[in-house]
Amino acid sequence: MKAAISMEREFVKEVCRVLEKQGLSHREFGKRLFETDDGPRQWAKVRNPTGEGKTRKLSLDECYKIAGILGIELPMLLLQTAIRNEENA
Repeated sequence: MKAAISMEREFVKEVCRVLEKQGLSHREFGKRLFETDDGPRQWAKVRNPTGEGKTRKLSLDECYKIAGILGIELPMLLLQTAIRNEENA
């Protein structure tokens, strides 16, 4: 189970790396991902868990949408995540 949690966190970290590289703000990304004005707050709950309450998890549909927003096929994004996860192990 620990590996799965680590992979989820690494996926979010990889998305943040790509956002930074593309120059897309977390605020704009959150709005596009969740399609609401509350999107930036929801994205912040995903990427910066505070320890208060539960961390906002991503659904598979949301992961596909993330890949589309970033212009990367989801399998490639997952592969990049897995490679970084192995490098950091």
